Amino acid sequence: MKKWFLGLLSGLCVATCALGFAACNDSGGDGEGGGFSKGLEYTLSADQNSYIVTGIGTCEDTELIIPATHKGKPVTAIGDNAFEICDYLTEIVIPDSVTSIGNYAFWYCVVLNEIVIPDSVTSIGGGAFASCWHLNEIVIPDSVTSIGGGAFHDCERLIIYCEVANQPSGWYNEWNGCWNDGAGPVVWNCKNNDVADDGYIYSVIGGLRYALKDGEAMVTKQYKYSTSITSVTIPISVAYKNCVYAVTGIGSFYGYFGLTEIVIPESVTRIDDAAFARCEGLTIYCEAASRPDGWALEWEGDNPVVWDCKNNDVADDGYIYSVIGGLRYVLNKDGKAAVAEQAVFITEATIPASVTYKGFVYTVTGILENAFAGYSMLTEIVIPDSVTYIGYRAFAQCIGLKEIIIPDPYIGEYAFDGCDSLIIYCEAASDPCKYNDWNPDNRPVYWYSETQPTTEGDYWRYVDGVPTKW
Repeated sequence: MKKWFLGLLSGLCVATCALGFAACNDSGGDGEGGGFSKGLEYTLSADQNSYIVTGIGTCEDTELIIPATHKGKPVTAIGDNAFEICDYLTEIVIPDSVTSIGNYAFWYCVVLNEIVIPDSVTSIGGGAFASCWHLNEIVIPDSVTSIGGGAFHDCERLIIYCEVANQPSGWYNEWNGCWNDGAGPVVWNCKNNDVADDGYIYSVIGGLRYALKDGEAMVTKQYKYSTSITSVTIPISVAYKNCVYAVTGIGSFYGYFGLTEIVIPESVTRIDDAAFARCEGLTIYCEAASRPDGWALEWEGDNPVVWDCKNNDVADDGYIYSVIGGLRYVLNKDGKAAVAEQAVFITEATIPASVTYKGFVYTVTGILENAFAGYSMLTEIVIPDSVTYIGYRAFAQCIGLKEIIIPDPYIGEYAFDGCDSLIIYCEAASDPCKYNDWNPDNRPVYWYSETQPTTEGDYWRYVDGVPTKW
């Protein structure tokens, strides 16, 4: 569901970020010489003496550089909702001419990982950076005298460094969160201190965020979605400022999409409840032979676990899981393989008739439930004749798929639910009873016939290897 939601938001981004002040859409400007982002939208301030950045306009930069001037006047503000849902922005440079950042200015910029707030800024609006999941850290200069509610709400990986020693009176009480969602750690007086208000030192080391205290380190909240890190081996220790901390605990990877495997060392004595819940497509490898007493009963979520992983590769459900040729498979002892739920966004895939693992050949006979569900960017997939089973919602919400050729397998319910643009070519001659509510949106289906059909219906055949309608 989350993957589908992200795909939908990505599709909406162009429409949402294009709203604003089209009349002010810039086609140049003295502040947009070399190195500045072009195509941004502006509007004049009320006093007509400066400009406000109001939208992304036609700009397609992933690293956004806002100019200090526009048409001879300073750029002094980033407007409300200016860059909301621009989920492709990774870095933003704000000039020191800007004094205010508006409400929800960068809301849901989910891959934004770097932004520097200049010391010219005096106010940050409510929800300004809400749901910026990839932000690791941000420094708030002592020039900021006003911050609105929930400015950093749902920034689950964020460490906030404040130059002031304590919260100014002009900052909203719930500036660092919203309602009861739990505010993130704050380091006050950050020029002279690195310990957060909860007593821990937070640091991102080797791509993972740790909480450090009393010589021990805990892997703590990671960001929700990642495509850059697919495999993680948790170390037995980490170093910070020449001090070594033993890694003894894991807090949460909840909803961490993109991770296919993680290795947990025996040094880990504590894992919190549901630490790996909603991590679709993950296999967990543990050096321990069984669950230690300090691990929560339901720490693993619904993911398969391989115990004693240095000497074993069979998970607790009796299967072997492996990523082969970019796809994740589940392998059984009978020499059969099935495409399992994926963890990494895939745009196209050719499923082979067989795969090889440690010298053994496995015939690919199935595509399991939810295997590609929500993969809105999937545009092409080839399925071999060896496949005899396509599971529940295997391709649900694959809105980028335009056509697919399927052999004559069993097809589970809602296998192609929400595939709004799909044309389906079936190698079966007609709809057998084993197809049960597999095409709930009634997408066009063509049945195979080598010769000119003599009965009514929609049929197809191959012409020079290309599916062609009769």
